[in-house]
Amino acid sequence: MTEDIRNIRKFINEIPNLSLGQGISRMRELILMMPWLTVSEQLSMLERDYALMLDVLLKGYKDESRPQMYSQMLSRLRVIACNALSDAVTRQVPTFTAAKTKANTVSFDKDSIMDTLQGFVQDLAIFLLSSNPSNPSNPSNPSNPSNPSNPSNPSNPSNPSDPLSSLHKHHQDYLDKLFSYILTSHNWTADEAGFMSELLASPTIDSMDAQLLVSAVTLSALTVPDISKVKCLTDTYTATSDGNVRQRAFVGWVLTSCANTCFGSQLTDIINPLLKDAEVRNDLLELSMQLFYSSQTEEYNSYITNTIVPDIMKHSDVGMRHLGLGEKDDDTSIEDILDAGAEERRMEEMEQSVRKMMDMEKSGIDIYFGGFKQMKRYPFFYTLSNWFMPFYLDHPAIARLVGSIRHKQLMSLMLDAGSMCNSDKYSLIHAMSSVFARMPENVVEQMNETAGGAIPRFGQRNTPAYIRRIYLQDLLRFFKVFPQKQDFTDVFTTAHNFLALPPFEGMLHDEVRKYANFLLKRKKNPTALFSTVYDNSNPEDNRLMALISIRNGNYSLAYELFSAIADSCPDDYNAVRGAAQASFRLGDYAMAEKWYARTVAMEQTENLRSQLNYSVSMIHNHHLDNAANNLYRLSFDYPDNADVQRALAYAQMLSGKTTQALKLYSQLLATDSNSCDKLNAAYCHMRQGQWQEAVSLLKAFLAMEGTSEDDILGDDALHKDMGICKRDIMMALDLARQ
Repeated sequence: MTEDIRNIRKFINEIPNLSLGQGISRMRELILMMPWLTVSEQLSMLERDYALMLDVLLKGYKDESRPQMYSQMLSRLRVIACNALSDAVTRQVPTFTAAKTKANTVSFDKDSIMDTLQGFVQDLAIFLLSSNPSNPSNPSNPSNPSNPSNPSNPSNPSNPSDPLSSLHKHHQDYLDKLFSYILTSHNWTADEAGFMSELLASPTIDSMDAQLLVSAVTLSALTVPDISKVKCLTDTYTATSDGNVRQRAFVGWVLTSCANTCFGSQLTDIINPLLKDAEVRNDLLELSMQLFYSSQTEEYNSYITNTIVPDIMKHSDVGMRHLGLGEKDDDTSIEDILDAGAEERRMEEMEQSVRKMMDMEKSGIDIYFGGFKQMKRYPFFYTLSNWFMPFYLDHPAIARLVGSIRHKQLMSLMLDAGSMCNSDKYSLIHAMSSVFARMPENVVEQMNETAGGAIPRFGQRNTPAYIRRIYLQDLLRFFKVFPQKQDFTDVFTTAHNFLALPPFEGMLHDEVRKYANFLLKRKKNPTALFSTVYDNSNPEDNRLMALISIRNGNYSLAYELFSAIADSCPDDYNAVRGAAQASFRLGDYAMAEKWYARTVAMEQTENLRSQLNYSVSMIHNHHLDNAANNLYRLSFDYPDNADVQRALAYAQMLSGKTTQALKLYSQLLATDSNSCDKLNAAYCHMRQGQWQEAVSLLKAFLAMEGTSEDDILGDDALHKDMGICKRDIMMALDLARQ
């Protein structure tokens, strides 16, 4: 961000705190600093209107419309400032400078835009009807975005002069320029926004054109605040009957609302009526969850790359042989002779890894990002608008490649597999045209014949959630992989918390609670989000806040909330158990023993963690016999559980039964020991006068990471309980230092 852009943005955010006169003066200063700004005349007109208002005020005339006029003038000042920001962005940000230059090559007005977009649909229909009169009822099949994997169409991609290819090329060039025009446009008037929303919602233009232009409006309003573009997106969302356009507009108005909060009440007047609709509120909740998954994509793909893919590759020869490809090497052949089930196990392990990845995909995780982000260097992606273009095989930039790909059946199957976004499908076409050209004919033929049953398909593709998911993947690739991504603000860093941001903050209580639960289950901290709706008089809010506090380590607040709920509802198991956990974590073992006694009494099926914490609480409260009895029983039920053996050894040590304790510590030290086991075993040896063993264990303890002599010296109370004097401890430490 340049200094000029930073200064203008700062001024836009300051406008609500300035008088109109101060704002006009500040804007004039910015124009003097940046004489290339094109808003000087707009500001002069505002100055004249405000001077007239002040003159009327001085003359003592009453004007009931004055408050409204003053508010309108502040809005005009804000628009002028945003237009100045647009000037600075298109002048100083390379991607926008290039887009502005491209847009200036064509003159755009309402009539020409409408005529061109509607004319394309008519020309395409006429051409297809004339070329395929036997199927007049379905003229647009070859370019229908809902059936992108259908390779049969009348175009001839090997011949650029083919009429249909030429029609698509000229139209795509126009769309690219129109995309650039919208992206770099000044703030729209209400009439301009109304025209565009009606056009985008109209069934008389191609759905893919409308989808692309919705993305242009969104990207423009994300870069430069424009309340009219936000209104355009909401109006398109409510008016269109096209599911793909509607969901793009939905994502658009949500994201741009968070980027246009400088418009204050103007924005809330647009958004609040939508929030009264239950379907909209539910979609906002789903979108927040989808944005969360998007924000975690790089983390998920790191897991896929480092864990799942190596497992698949390790056994990939098995999968290739099941397709009739590849040969066994000598080692594998010998292994199969010695172990007849080896190949079946390898195949099963590979299938488990693939199923794990497919399960991730079904849950909403973008599993393709890691692979396809490396495939965005083709010339196709040099064009900004192509990152947002719905996939169709007649796109001029890939039509020739499609024509060169042998075995269209395999291509169709691969395009139709999984939840692959538009951007990745374009990448796949480029990759397939290159790879297939180098593969032997018999190999491609074999893959073509066998791939039908091997490539999984994703169901439920026409739901609003699925359409949004695909679009979010397209957006993610743009903001994360676009070569000039630094020219844009990455919405995925904060967008998943939009429910906690203006203008949604405090408006969607039930949805925020559900989303907070969703985050909590995924071990994320929803404190900032939930605090926007938290009501301490609501028992369910207190329960959720208690759970969040446990997660955040605020055990005092968690105990206060859980114990209050449990006191008012004694049979509430979750509250009782929560109070037990919180008091245990606080180290208040007297209260923990009390709460865990109630917890284990309420549990119909024994819970090992509850029983173990109950026993440890009793140990700390010197109820050693009760603790030992409970731990003896647990040791029989769970003989291989190290924590049970560790707690029992500690109880025996404190009871003076050091011989029995050492027997258990010896077993732990031989298998699953930690630093406490070494130190406690050393104390047992000291108690028995076995100083060589004690010193050896102290040395081993002090050699472990994160330990120090302070840990030993701080055990005064324990030493006293065991009858070990401080002098003996100091002498043992002297020996351990040698």
